[in-house]
Amino acid sequence: MVDFIGDQPLDALTGTPEAAGLHDGATPTGELNDHPLDFGPHQRTYRARPVYRRTLHLPAAQRGGLGTAYLTRIHTYLDAHRDDLHQEADA
Repeated sequence: MVDFIGDQPLDALTGTPEAAGLHDGATPTGELNDHPLDFGPHQRTYRARPVYRRTLHLPAAQRGGLGTAYLTRIHTYLDAHRDDLHQEADA
């Protein structure tokens, strides 16, 4: 099981959802007030940004075991789907 977290919708990621309707990646699950607007030393200001979450069971071909092999597989998967995610966000 992999938990993806981002500031853009994640519903374009393929895989088997952890539970129907729960963290589907299409709607924000919360927000963080950490997007900087002003870096002034005495009055820094931030705005909120949405946080999307999607929990998936990835197929065996996308899992690479433990440690760096696992992280390398996840990185490869995200690289392959990055353009799909950006096109979904721009639509």
